[in-house]
Amino acid sequence: MIADSFEGERADETFTKNLLKDRKNAKNDPNAQGFYVYMHGQDWEQIVDNDTDAIIRHQKEIGAFFHKPLEEMRCELLLTGSKEDSFMNSISDDYYEQVYGNILKMIPKGRMHLFPKGDHPAMISNFKEFYERSIEYLSN
Repeated sequence: MIADSFEGERADETFTKNLLKDRKNAKNDPNAQGFYVYMHGQDWEQIVDNDTDAIIRHQKEIGAFFHKPLEEMRCELLLTGSKEDSFMNSISDDYYEQVYGNILKMIPKGRMHLFPKGDHPAMISNFKEFYERSIEYLSN
């Protein structure tokens, strides 16, 4: 399993607040609008709003991303992210090191790769390197 640029075990309130602000700005940015139209079609705004609402409700009402203890996970896991991730760096400069480090203490077959450059998500901002790292990981 590969998990890229994610919050960790629980939804983070600061991440959710940043996402809300980012989505509001993106809806007024012609480049972001073009991306959303390309990805979702002409009804992109409703889709983005529904996704944003789902993320906010999850953070407030549920919080946990996993339904079972992570210690029970037996598959191999690669956690990836970018050290320059603007979403996570607004929470902490070493967010991934802390959060992923705690997860890896619970999962015996896990490892982490952080890209020195790039933003959120790493799989897009570091596409070539992410692809190469993923193929290497999945081939072993």
